[in-house]
Amino acid sequence: MRKFLRGYAKDKDSNFIVIGNIAVPHSKEKRSPRERHAKRHLIRQGATVFKKVVATLGATDRLLEN
Repeated sequence: MRKFLRGYAKDKDSNFIVIGNIAVPHSKEKRSPRERHAKRHLIRQGATVFKKVVATLGATDRLLEN
C-alpha cells in the first residue's frame, strides 16, 4: 500500500475540488527536492487543504490519473 497526499481547493460553493496528488515518502527524513517541488506546484495551483490517502496497487493507477 502506498500513501498519497491529495491537494484540495474550495470552489465558490465551498465544495472541495482535487487539484492533484503526490506520493508520500516512507522515510521521516527531509523530502527530496523533487517532492518539495511537487508540493509547491500543488500550492501554486490553489491547493489549500491536504489529506493523506492510502491506496492499494489497483487504486494507485486510478489515483494518479486524476
